Amino acid sequence: MSVRMGAPLWRLAAAAGMTIKIRVDVRRDEEAGVYVGISRDLKGLVVEAPTMDELIVEIRLAAQALLEERNSPAKTSTAVIEFDTPLCAA
Repeated sequence: MSVRMGAPLWRLAAAAGMTIKIRVDVRRDEEAGVYVGISRDLKGLVVEAPTMDELIVEIRLAAQALLEERNSPAKTSTAVIEFDTPLCAA
């Protein structure tokens, strides 16, 4: 069972060790030649990388750092990243 970050009682669920989902919107910036990931669930999560694989790594690192910085109960649970945009190669 999992709970989306920002849903009612998500902090309580995270503190209990439930999996927390963080939704990320991914776009391709053709002009800059990078993928950009932004999350409305986790404020401040904005990352870019030249490949999708690198973007996923960067998203995970940034999410972990933001959760630790905010001393969020989600840092002790498993975080699952959901992508709003279908992952496709450019």
